[in-house]
Amino acid sequence: DFWQPRHWPVWLALAGMRLVYRSLYEHVRSVVDNAGEERKHAIIVGTGDAAGRLIAGIHQRQGWHVLRVLGDEPNRIGSRLVGVPVTGPIEDLADAHTLAEATHIIVAMPEAPAERRAQVMVMAVDTGLPVLTLPTADGLAPVAFDAEGMTPSVRD
Repeated sequence: DFWQPRHWPVWLALAGMRLVYRSLYEHVRSVVDNAGEERKHAIIVGTGDAAGRLIAGIHQRQGWHVLRVLGDEPNRIGSRLVGVPVTGPIEDLADAHTLAEATHIIVAMPEAPAERRAQVMVMAVDTGLPVLTLPTADGLAPVAFDAEGMTPSVRD
């Protein structure tokens, strides 16, 4: 009885009200969450799982806005990674148009070979923007604290 065509205007009106409410809620939430914080506009380098998880965790949160993603996989260019456009290859870091509006570069390629990561880091540093990077699994080491002196020591 509820799904009859004569009830469609009611359902459409309810859906429209929900859409407007949700849009306003998200806008107000982003303004309140970022009140007093300087927005950081990031370019993510890497299109793998780590980059996707990073974007899901920071995009539109804690003052971060992800502008675009650059990656080594040609088949991903033109697509979106967690809603953010993949606009070109990593070599586009040398292009001033690609860097427009960016305040940070985040290298999210922990699974890449060390040589490729080093090449990408050089390109990122050459932009002059602050560069952040996700550590590789090998780069993580357990740390123990000395209870008396509170000095960290790396465990093997």
